[in-house]
Amino acid sequence: MLEMFTDPKGVAVVGASTSPDKLGYQVLRNVIQYGYQGAIYPINPTAAEILGLKAYPTVLECPDPVDLAVVLVPNKVVPTVMEQCGQRGLKGAVVISPRVFVRWDHKDGHSNNRCWRSVGATACG
Repeated sequence: MLEMFTDPKGVAVVGASTSPDKLGYQVLRNVIQYGYQGAIYPINPTAAEILGLKAYPTVLECPDPVDLAVVLVPNKVVPTVMEQCGQRGLKGAVVISPRVFVRWDHKDGHSNNRCWRSVGATACG
C-alpha cells in the first residue's frame, strides 16, 4: 500500500521551477542529485525543460510510468492538481503547500481536504 511512497516507478514534481531559488527547483534537483532511478517528470505550465528534463504542462500530459506526485503549488491550486492526479490514476501525493488543510471554502463550508477523498489518493504533507 505504501509502495507509491517508498518505491515509485515514476515521480511527477508538480510546481517544478526553472528558478534556483524556488522550492520546486530545489526538490527536483534533489530527486536527480540523490540518484533516484525511476522516471522523473517536471510539471510546469510554461517551461519546456528544467534541469535537462523535458517539462510537461500538467500531470495529465506526462508519459508513463508515474505513480507519485510531489506537489509544490499554492494551496488554491492544490485541489485542481489533486483532481488531475486522480484522473491520471496516481495513488500517492506528497503535498508541500501552506495551509492546505485549514483553508475553508466559505461558499459550501468544506475544507480543501475533500479533494483527497474525491480522487481516492493517499496523500501526506
